[in-house]
This record gives sequence, structure tokens and C-alpha cells, in this order.
Amino acid sequence: MASRGMSANVHRIRRSPSIASRGPVRFGMIAALLVLAGAAAAAQVTIDGPDGSGEFERTVTVLPNGSFVVTDPGYDASSPIADVGAVYRYRPDGTRVSTLTGSSANDRIGGEGVVVLANGNFVVLSSVWDNGVAVDAGAVTFGSRTSGIIGVVSAANSLIGSAAGDFVGGGSAPSALGNGNHAVDGAQWDNGPIDTAGAITLGLANGSVVGPIISTHSVLGAMAGRGSSQVFGYDAARNPLAVGQPASNRVVLQRTGTATTISIIGDTPDPSLPGQPVTFTATVSATPNAPADGQVTFTASSGESCVDTSPTPITATIATFSCTIAFATAGTASVIAEYTGSIIHAYSGIDAVTHTTVAVVIADGFEGP
Repeated sequence: MASRGMSANVHRIRRSPSIASRGPVRFGMIAALLVLAGAAAAAQVTIDGPDGSGEFERTVTVLPNGSFVVTDPGYDASSPIADVGAVYRYRPDGTRVSTLTGSSANDRIGGEGVVVLANGNFVVLSSVWDNGVAVDAGAVTFGSRTSGIIGVVSAANSLIGSAAGDFVGGGSAPSALGNGNHAVDGAQWDNGPIDTAGAITLGLANGSVVGPIISTHSVLGAMAGRGSSQVFGYDAARNPLAVGQPASNRVVLQRTGTATTISIIGDTPDPSLPGQPVTFTATVSATPNAPADGQVTFTASSGESCVDTSPTPITATIATFSCTIAFATAGTASVIAEYTGSIIHAYSGIDAVTHTTVAVVIADGFEGP
């Protein structure tokens, strides 16, 4: 199995007797005292750690909307259960709106901090969270920039490890990708009997990637002890995660999200005259729901292109995209269509049609095609 000592990056932190003996600790006020702009004057607001706090303000992370997230991995639940950990989200005025906790002793929720995503949401890292009897399985929990996270870390709200010592959320911090998605590098994850095979997971910007690490949303390592050797690149437009696995001598493309199919259903008029607008229409199909975001780009081999970013629903599972191209010169062009840019639906392409543009002919004093 994976090295359970985690000497490189992750280890259990036990509270010292001097802290544990204090009972319900208000582990300081938030050191970053809030300065509130009022009509008369600025004011400071001091936020004490809630009852049970042990490491309140271990990290304080400000989100783009001005709210902030405070981690408290030493928080004790009632009974008492030591070091279950807690993460709080506060409004800019200091009002607490959500609390996320662990459920077992030494879960230390938020122990590895918080990563802010490009869309202002965030993920909480808890590498020593216990998945039942699987000690230190680890979890990465998605949090909303507006509502935070309320409840207990579980498979319903977090990407989780399945085996003891998977340490999901430990090691390298998740990478915040340009479109609000994120990549989680689970270098210590065990692929069944393959120890420390590792996995790289593409988490979606809406927080829908939760539960155990599986191939639906993750590239799984296949070689024991080589999880840390995996590398990746990402295309924010087409949404593929390209994962290099040197130990297996391969690159794996991972597209997470609802599968889509694109078809060009019209180019009107065809043929056209030079400079005449030609409307191209494509359908994008997906089950159970048609895309409500993203875009379709039509690109001609002659160099012209157009983009539609506003899908029109046709049925529950089909939407159309349309835009116009004016071809500059006479000839035949191949036109392709690609669906990109969605955080929920996967990329699809490339459907192609051939379009003809005919020259204007002058005959007997009349102009015509």
C-alpha cells in the first residue's frame, strides 16, 4: 500500500496537551479584522472562533465577491470528538453563512487549506478525512461562492478516496483552470490492488464531480508507485484534460461532462454569391438535457468563420446554433462545426459540409449567376 507516513507533504497533526486542556477554545479572533465602509466612519469587526475551535483562522481566504473562508482543522465536535475540523464561509460584513465539518476524530477538515477557482467558487482540501474504516482516504469538497458548504464531508458533496492512505486533497494543491474547472492530482491514490497508481481528476465548475475516483471523470494510473509521475495539460475551450503517464508510455485524454453530438443541418443559400450572407445551422444533442451554454464555431477552409454563443432549444435534448458567413470569392469550401465552451456538456466536433460560391457572370448586358 501507499506510504502511510506521508513524510513529504501530509501528516496527522495532533493537538498539544496545552491546547486540548483549554476546553472550548476561541483560538483567537480573526486576525484579519474586517474594515467595514460605513456612512460615518470605518469600523473593525472582530470574529471569535466558534465553540470547539482549536485552530480557528488556520487559513483565511478571501473570495472575489468579498466573502471569505476560514479553516479550523482543530475544531472539536460535541461528545467530544477531537479534531473533526471545520470550514466556515462569511459574508463581507462578517456574518457566518455556512459551516462544513468532518465526522470522525482527526478528520481535520480544511487541513490543507482552500483553493479559489476562476469563477469565484472554491474547493476545501482535507487529505486525512476518514472514509469509514478507510483511514486517511482524503476528500476535496466543492464550495459555492454565494452559499458556501453546509453539512458534513461525504461522498455526496466531495471527491473522495476509497482506500486507507489515498490522501486525496494532499500533496500538490488542485489546479484552478481558466473556465472555473479544476484538476485534482491524487498522486497517492490506489487503483484497487495497484498501490499508489495515482489519478488526475477533472472537476467541473458546478461542483458535480463527487464520490469515489472513477474513470468517468478521472485518468487512472496503471503502474504501482508511479502516481507522482503523471503530468497534465488542459484546453479550457474544448475541455479535455490531457494526462501524460510516462511509466505507461502513453497520453490519455479525459473529457468530463455530458456527451454531445453535433450535426450541420443547413447552409442557406447554397450556392451563394461572393459577399452574400450564408446562414449555417447546427444541432447539438445531449441526454438528458440539451446544452444551454457553450458555443458553436463554423470555420471554412477558405478562412471565413462565425460563432453563435446563444443556443436555441428545439426539444428537451436538442438545441440549435446559427450564424452567417459571407464568402469573399467564388469556389468550393469545406465548413466544419465545433461545439465548445460548456462547463457541463462535453466538446463535440467536427461535422463538415461543402459549400459552393459561384461567380457573378455578365451575359448579354445582364448580371446573373
